[in-house]
Amino acid sequence: SGVQDSINVTLTEGNYKWNVLCYDDSGNSAFASSNNTINIDTTNPDLSLNAPTNNTNSSSSTVIFNWTATDNLDTNMTCNLTIDSIVNATIDSPNNTLTNYAISGLSEGSHLWNLTCTDNASNSNTSETRNVTIDISAPTFITLTTDPSTAAGLDLGTNITVMANLSENITSIETVILQRKLSTESNYTNITMILNSTDSQYYITFNATDEGTYNLRLWTNDSAGNAA
Repeated sequence: SGVQDSINVTLTEGNYKWNVLCYDDSGNSAFASSNNTINIDTTNPDLSLNAPTNNTNSSSSTVIFNWTATDNLDTNMTCNLTIDSIVNATIDSPNNTLTNYAISGLSEGSHLWNLTCTDNASNSNTSETRNVTIDISAPTFITLTTDPSTAAGLDLGTNITVMANLSENITSIETVILQRKLSTESNYTNITMILNSTDSQYYITFNATDEGTYNLRLWTNDSAGNAA
């Protein structure tokens, strides 16, 4: 009596209720007044990153991260969202449920992120590492030139080559469109310009089939969706 005793039992994963039935020398017996519960869990959570996809370019400094954490037993897990090797947030993630978390104020440039989720038995798993690039600046126009470049060379029916020089510091230029019209016209005609890999300028040629003054302007966007 009054001596602590123990027994080793091998259990598979699952939830168990346990109690002890004891007898004295007179044959009297009793269970403990209440059951105890033990959870056996040796399986790491499973993680699925839903968004953003790897190598996403974002034109916003706020990024919404979305994932699903799945566990064999627990109803809720604790997840650390790590950005650039620093834990940015700790979030409760319900089992097998889409979880969103928004991070604001990310600086322009590339950011590496992943997720580590831990269940109630301290089993943990870390996801793949993905890259998201923040680019909130539109491409910059440097020069717009034509050949011929003077009125003396602009005869009716002349082929005019337009050259555009632009820069993009974070992501990449996706499209450059020359918009042209005669000054007497209301609507512009759009022509997609072509990148020359030799000098990194964009070119397009059109024929001056009509007399008059031609108005030229450019539109461009980058791979993050910023336009100018």
